[in-house]
Amino acid sequence: MGEPSDATPVRGALARHAPLLALLALLVGARGLLVLAPAAVFFYGEELAKGAAGVALLSYLRLERHRLAFLYYEGGGFVVSHLDALAFSLVGRSVLALKLVALGFTALILWAGWTLAERAFGRRAALFLGLFLVFAPKGFQKLSLLALGIHFEALLFVVLVLHLAGRALHDGDARARTWVGLGLASGFGVYFAYSVAPAVGYAGLALLLARPALLLRRAHLAAGGFLIGFAPWVWTWSRV
Repeated sequence: MGEPSDATPVRGALARHAPLLALLALLVGARGLLVLAPAAVFFYGEELAKGAAGVALLSYLRLERHRLAFLYYEGGGFVVSHLDALAFSLVGRSVLALKLVALGFTALILWAGWTLAERAFGRRAALFLGLFLVFAPKGFQKLSLLALGIHFEALLFVVLVLHLAGRALHDGDARARTWVGLGLASGFGVYFAYSVAPAVGYAGLALLLARPALLLRRAHLAAGGFLIGFAPWVWTWSRV
């Protein structure tokens, strides 16, 4: 009997994404060695504060949820606290759970960076970007394993904003979901960490200068996505 008719498309997709999958496997292996090899576990006080909020979420404390946020003005830490709670429920309340959350963000940053670099500069540039991220200096590797919800993790939204803005710029009347996605990534990214705001401003200015008519036609989609993504910030401050 022959293979299923959908075997070839699946095989083609795996072959197309094989370099990215290999880099993700290298990333997990390299960071895993860094976490498990040292005799002394490394962590950061603010990371443990986010973990403590995660424990509180699992303990069903009679405390308003937004009061568990370590910082009101940036929501990334609050997001990480929820992810910490999920990791605690899966592998137990340990520093390892915090590192798994951080590793998840790093893997997403690698995926997003690969996607942006491949589209903008080609497969070779994407490969170099991935290798530099996997085999970065030790200090950078350790920073990428701190589950803080700000600074390093904010790179994910910076890359997403730049990638989606590039698609909107070069694809003409790109699909509506591209513009909505750009707005969501921008709004939630700014809620996550204010350091994303310059990337949002740069993307908006680039679209305005290069394709003003296109931006005017699609601005309502991006604005709607931004308001949805930024809604958690509004919700938090309305209660503080």
